[in-house]
Amino acid sequence: MGGVGDQAVAVVGAGCRLPDGIADLDGLWAALDGGPKAGGQVPGGFSQETHGFDAAYFGMSPDEAVRLDPRHHLLLELAVEALDDAGIDPARLAASDTGVFAGLGGPRAVWPVTAAEVVSRHFDLRGPGAEVDRGCSSSLVALARACHGLVSGDSRVVLAGGVFLSLGQAQVHDGPGEADQHPLHGAMLVLKRLGDALADRDRIHGVLAGWGSGGLGPDLLRQVYERARVDPGDLAYLEAHGTGAPAEWQALGHALAEPRENPLPVRPDPGRLGAASGVVAVLKALLALRHRGIPASPHAEPPDPGVDFEGLRLAPVAAAIPAAKGFVGVNSAAAGGGAHVIVAPAPADLGRPVRQRGPLPVVVSARSEQALAEAARRMAARLVAAAQEEFYDLAYTSCARRGRHPHRRVVLADGPQEAAERLTLGRPAAGDGRVVFVYGEAGEWPGMGADLQARDRAFRSAVERADTALAPHLGWSVAGRLAAPGEWGSDEAWPLRFAVQVGMTGMLAARGITAGATTAHGTGAVAAAWAAGELTLEEAARAVAEPGGAARVVAGPGGGPDGVAGFELFALIGPCTRGPLARPATVVATMDPHRDGVRAVDEAVAELITAGADADWNAFFPRPGRVADLPAYPWRRRRHQAGISVPPARRMLQNVTPAALYAGGVS
Repeated sequence: MGGVGDQAVAVVGAGCRLPDGIADLDGLWAALDGGPKAGGQVPGGFSQETHGFDAAYFGMSPDEAVRLDPRHHLLLELAVEALDDAGIDPARLAASDTGVFAGLGGPRAVWPVTAAEVVSRHFDLRGPGAEVDRGCSSSLVALARACHGLVSGDSRVVLAGGVFLSLGQAQVHDGPGEADQHPLHGAMLVLKRLGDALADRDRIHGVLAGWGSGGLGPDLLRQVYERARVDPGDLAYLEAHGTGAPAEWQALGHALAEPRENPLPVRPDPGRLGAASGVVAVLKALLALRHRGIPASPHAEPPDPGVDFEGLRLAPVAAAIPAAKGFVGVNSAAAGGGAHVIVAPAPADLGRPVRQRGPLPVVVSARSEQALAEAARRMAARLVAAAQEEFYDLAYTSCARRGRHPHRRVVLADGPQEAAERLTLGRPAAGDGRVVFVYGEAGEWPGMGADLQARDRAFRSAVERADTALAPHLGWSVAGRLAAPGEWGSDEAWPLRFAVQVGMTGMLAARGITAGATTAHGTGAVAAAWAAGELTLEEAARAVAEPGGAARVVAGPGGGPDGVAGFELFALIGPCTRGPLARPATVVATMDPHRDGVRAVDEAVAELITAGADADWNAFFPRPGRVADLPAYPWRRRRHQAGISVPPARRMLQNVTPAALYAGGVS
């Protein structure tokens, strides 16, 4: 990618909470592009009535929640949303060198912990961090520090952003409209070194090619571009916000506009989003490069009479124009210093869609039943609107690139429409994801397994292996007999039951479910011993075919599902009775004489994953998919006061004092 050095940083995730209900990048672009304001019409948008905090999600009591700065509340939620957008399970970052850098602005108060410490402690992040308070340049300074830490090798992943608490009104869209009443605004980015992001197959929103912070004179600005190997003549435009002092514009003009053949388009912004202004400006730049257009600035006219824009070769953007070049400069100036960041477009996506082979799981999870219901509704809406060619990436992202919460809904489907229709009722997941495979000795019916052998490749292949092992001892083919109609003879039942159990074990493995332990009833001990690796398939076949063979095989621990201590999930493999259970457990049948065989197995797999089973996603996704847009987490916010929490209510907040905010009356 021309002009981007080896030390470039990739933006792989983003979360935002902005005026007018803007809660994602699509909503922000709709506002910038002059479309309808966001709010409830944006998928995942937050209501302007919502002014609470989902303390339960973060494992906090009301007393703990009220002891935190309201800005800390928002940073925690933005961190979750940004990591979800990046396709990074937060649990995988625990105890890692991940860093946190945050700019905070608003009423000053003394808190026992910084914003960076709050986020780091919750996610158990061990990397460097800092809280920056430099007025409207706070978040861009934090971002520059985060980039420096990444390229220095201090961290592999960094969270960087900013939050502003306003006691007045704020506005982000570029057209007329009422200002937003919500006092908290912010944005968060997830960053990696570009090389790491490409190696991890992350979705890349854009690239930060260069950065610098301090006194933003012409010399520092030139150094930023020289280090990044970016020619100022390649700037599409400049996002500039700050105090608006003539010296700031003069530095930008002399360093960046004078070397150009044509005037440099600039979007001036007085920084009304305070400490969040810088990182929000980066989001605007990323979107402008993605959509190849420069949105008009509502602050371009009338121009500041104290600045000679024409003489400085700066051209305020009063009307939207196409973006012909490949870089955007983001400048943030404030008393005490500022920052400058060069934003480049994302590298071309060279990946090809993966061909889907068979049904795929879609996983929806949440921290409560109420949140799960809303999450499932949002996911269903997303699936209904998706094309078939998107399904592999959507399913892959939901399974392999999102954290899993205790309450889940899972469905296996061939396409997005079917998945939306078949999202099932959820349940709390088991604490132990290992599955016990239970092998029995009765319960067969005429024609059992015939449909599976005819329609499922994994089942048929496993049965053929069992047939090869059994045929020398039996003198007849179990594969051929399974395909024939009619009841089984007494001398056929055990070999055929064993073949079905081997086939079902292979069918489940092809769907990512393997045994964490095995147990059995009666002659099912042979299949259980084979599945546990205690017998080879040939040894198991000999035990099935020879008289008294089962007596020489020891069953799994306890002889039944009730005797496997510490396990919570049980799968009945093939024809098998549930048996009595002395303690609560999830028992899932894989076969039913009254149901379609393949459908029954798919639903059993979905039920096991819903209940918390550890699934091997590689069985469904042999090649990694691309990170897809999925709905944001449905927060269950409540207002918190000391010792209590109550649902949020519609309130006008523009007259709330800092004392009331920090006393816990509003969070």
